[in-house]
Formats: sequence, C-alpha cells, structure tokens
Amino acid sequence: MKAGGNGERAPLRTVLQNFLNHVETLEKRKNGGDDQYDKEFQELKLLSESLKGMSMYSCKEGEKEVNRRKNRYKDILPFDCTRVILTEIDGIPGSDYINANYIRGASGSQAYIASQGPLVHTVTDFWRMVVECDVQVIIMACNEEESGKHKCECYWADSDQETRSYGPYTVKLLKSRRMCNDFNLRTMELIYVNSTGETITRTVVQFHYWAWPDHGVPALVRPLLDMVRLIRDCQASETLPLLIHCSAGCGRTGTICAIDYVWGLLRAGVPIDSLNSLRGLRD
Repeated sequence: MKAGGNGERAPLRTVLQNFLNHVETLEKRKNGGDDQYDKEFQELKLLSESLKGMSMYSCKEGEKEVNRRKNRYKDILPFDCTRVILTEIDGIPGSDYINANYIRGASGSQAYIASQGPLVHTVTDFWRMVVECDVQVIIMACNEEESGKHKCECYWADSDQETRSYGPYTVKLLKSRRMCNDFNLRTMELIYVNSTGETITRTVVQFHYWAWPDHGVPALVRPLLDMVRLIRDCQASETLPLLIHCSAGCGRTGTICAIDYVWGLLRAGVPIDSLNSLRGLRD
C-alpha cells in the first residue's frame, strides 16, 4: 500500500506527527463544544445499520435453522460475502458454517478472522477452521466466565504436558508463559490426520488477554499494545490470517483488529485516517 501518487512511503515520523496534529485539532473542537469523536462514532453506527439492509451484506447462512444453535448471539451473525466457509462434510447439512468472518488488513489481504468464542458444540469446528485456514496465531480477548456468565468454551490445553481431544484434533500444551499482569502466551502442539491419511503435527500460539472486561475498557493501554507488537513478532506477514475472538467476536475482537490494522498502515507509511480506516474494516 503506497502513501501517495508518487509511490513513495511517507516517513513514519511525518505520519505520526500528522496524526497527533489531527488529534490535537479534535481535542480543541471538543473543548469548544464540538465533539467530533462522538460524531464519528455515530457515523460508524449508522454505517453498521445501513449495511444490515443491503442484500450484499446478508447473513442468510447464519439465520438458517440448521445453523442457529451455532451462534452465541442471535443478532451477531457473519456476512455471507466474507464468512469463513469450512469444507462441507458429506451428509451433514450446515457443516460448512461457523460464526466467523474474514477482515482485510492494511495490505489488502485477508489478514484477520474475527470469530465468536466457541460453544461446547462448535469447538471441533473451531479447530477445523484453524486447520483449514492454516492459522498459526490465535488471540483470545475474553475469559471463560465473566460476570457470572459463561463466555467461551475452553478449547486449549491449560496445564503442563496436558493433552486434550476435540473431535479428530488433539491439542497438547508445550509451554505457558505469563507475559505481564494482563495476558499470557500459550504454545500448543496440534495433531490431526489430514485428508490423505497423513498425521500432521504443528505448533499453534495463543495470546490470552484476560484483563479486558466485557462492555468495558482495559485499565492500562500499554499491555494491549505490547501484545499486538508481540503478535507481529510471532507472525509478521499478513499472508496467513490471525484468528481473533472474544465472546461475541465484535467489540474486543474488532478493537484488536483495528489496532493491528493501524500499525500496518504505519509500517507502510500510509497517512492515518481513523474514521476511514474503521469504515474499511467494516466493509
């Protein structure tokens, strides 16, 4: 992605300074009674509502009777045009469905999979998605239980050398490291038999950010930014998607996508326009 018509990248210092100048302008306008932050937020809400009424953004697959119980929330469904389509299993209607969408990254590729947290009866499909989409890194932005409610089924092995089976997929914890008070890092071994009968063993990394309350914001911003930086240390390229989920797969999930997306723009030397960047993520 280029910064301008001449094909040259803008210096990072210039991009950041322009963005800071823009924020300063917005702050001055807010202090003067003109809250542009709220206006932009309302504009994004209107955009989301308008998409629901457009046929190209239908959610018919998620609304099908055979798939309804696979959705954690009946009003949060993947768009048909960008949903993750699993390999259909013969004789099982709806077996190609999972509540997850592809989202484009700064490079224009399908850099993210935004997913709901798996349910007890969709954990196998969750791991099938990891295998079929060649996911190397998973980011979990919720906890199993929050405010007394079950928010996500456990799909990982959580103690040293523990092995768990989810349908045909076996998951073994290799190591777990607490990176700070806000998130930890699990390195897991995934074992399964592919379509040709070959046993495949590969590594999957999970970043688990537990210090982000549902319907709230993290107490500290720095650990979240540090985690996003570490994610790209694990997987620098956008050629394979990052699998990001919270409980519903929208709020916290979307925020992490947006942070990484903006970081990608910075690396590419592209001027940052927060409103248009978020529009692009929702398109």
